[in-house]
Amino acid sequence: MSIGLKAYFALVLDEADASLHAPLSTRRAISAAAILNVLPDRVFETYRLTDPYKVWHAQDLPEYRARLEAECEDLAILHAMCRFDADAPKLERKIIAVGDEEAKKLALGDFMISLYNGLSVHAILVHTHDNTDLRFDALMHRAIAWWKTEFEKREL
Repeated sequence: MSIGLKAYFALVLDEADASLHAPLSTRRAISAAAILNVLPDRVFETYRLTDPYKVWHAQDLPEYRARLEAECEDLAILHAMCRFDADAPKLERKIIAVGDEEAKKLALGDFMISLYNGLSVHAILVHTHDNTDLRFDALMHRAIAWWKTEFEKREL
């Protein structure tokens, strides 16, 4: 069974939400990133012939993906992670320090654990080739926000 673009985007949103509500689940993070990674392919296939404006008049999928990645660095990082190249960003679970304000936003159990660990918690990070660690949840949140704007602006 095939699903339409809007239903696929709803699936992307559901998986992203599930990963954000399970912030220590590497499995959820992988699932959300992989499903998000396919979204440009679905958009391009839907509109490349019928409404090229909606895919920025790109001539092919690699050009479309490159344009998206140039517009949204978070998408570029997540897409690169899903290519699984040797130097691609990788998901890792690490202990990170959180500030007082962020600690207040933690679930009660996580907050209590952070207190015992000097305001440190486990988190899923994206480790890039230049040794930068980025919060997966923040990357996903920004990438989803970008796509929501794109869907609205281009009436996808």
